[in-house]
Amino acid sequence: MADKVAIKELLDQERAEGEMLAIDPAILEGADLSLPGDYEVDLMAGELLGHLTNFKTSKAAWQAARNSGDHQKAEQMYRLMSYSRLAAAIIQHDHPAAKAITDELAKLKVNQAVQNRQRLAKADES
Repeated sequence: MADKVAIKELLDQERAEGEMLAIDPAILEGADLSLPGDYEVDLMAGELLGHLTNFKTSKAAWQAARNSGDHQKAEQMYRLMSYSRLAAAIIQHDHPAAKAITDELAKLKVNQAVQNRQRLAKADES
């Protein structure tokens, strides 16, 4: 239910911004927003990785703020966490192959970080 409310709020905001800029709603609704299939899936996989990372970090910050009694910060982090979860769910729904690519991207980032740490450790030994 909260996700439906969030989507409605985003759509209302988009309409309001279009009205502020004096853009005909038909132009917004008629715009071709497509991308070539493989490129779009790869692009969305990168975005998905970002949203999953934001979800995890905002969840940790939400728990820390909640445990420390900072209710304002906890609410802010909860909203960010909810947004990231919603965005990740939409991407996974619209692009089912994106999650597998996201997992591969994450593995590549981990491997690169391990190599960097090994290089730094060797440099420290010298």
